[in-house]
Amino acid sequence: MALVEEYFDIQEASLKTPELDKSIFVGTDEPRIIDEIKMKYPGFQLVYNESAIAQAQKTGDANRLSNASVATIVKDLFILANAEFLVCTFSSNVGRLAYELHLGLKPWSQDQV
Repeated sequence: MALVEEYFDIQEASLKTPELDKSIFVGTDEPRIIDEIKMKYPGFQLVYNESAIAQAQKTGDANRLSNASVATIVKDLFILANAEFLVCTFSSNVGRLAYELHLGLKPWSQDQV
């Protein structure tokens, strides 16, 4: 999140906007991650896929490849790949794929990953 805070600081300085809307999309299926971010970073407006969390709780690990689960992951990937600024981990398959899609869609923005 330090990189996200730095990104918004740079945007505010370059746009000379004192109060930039700090909205971030969090791609996760873990509800505790959302709660943790809300607690640690109250200045950010969180956007996340509630159906991803509900789907993960409902199906469990055995049904992660159901049509609904795959559709949820594809939606999250599309949102992440089209983000203006992408922060992800390469230990996550979803993060690596989002990174590759992001570069394919916006090859000029490799410095914003």
